Amino acid sequence: NEAEKKLNEAFGKNDSQAPFYNLLGLIKLQGKKYEEAAKSYRKALSIDPGYQPSQYGMGLVNFLQNRYKPAIRRFEKSLELFPGHAPTHFALGKSYFMLKQYSEAIPYLSNFEGAAPEHPEIHGLLGICYDNINKIESAAAEYMNQVQVAPNTELGRHAKKRLDELGIIQ
Repeated sequence: NEAEKKLNEAFGKNDSQAPFYNLLGLIKLQGKKYEEAAKSYRKALSIDPGYQPSQYGMGLVNFLQNRYKPAIRRFEKSLELFPGHAPTHFALGKSYFMLKQYSEAIPYLSNFEGAAPEHPEIHGLLGICYDNINKIESAAAEYMNQVQVAPNTELGRHAKKRLDELGIIQ
């Protein structure tokens, strides 16, 4: 991979920069080489424990390996370092969602919804969260938004089905 080759050349010139290792982690993550990505992110964090992109990256590695509790810890640390980082809000909310901790997921998913209201998953995820804590009106509103934003996705089809079950005309 050409990008990785150039990055390794750059390491030879200056291997004490967290951003270099973070970038290598991102390349490995995109290649689904999770253990190698984690190694790069850990190296970046050993250089700079407060480097938010690597905290977020480690959270993604954990999330993609279905290790949601460690992912939550990393995403929480990422938000401590950069409270406005919308992708971390989404990832943290989705981690709680995957653990069926719907009440905990809602604030993070709602924050992300404010930043990206056209995201193809956000309304469906929020609808399911509200549905599972018996906030049916809020669930229905999110399902209707999901059907408008991304009707032909799995979440869009779920939203349509659930609205039909609730007797809500779309």
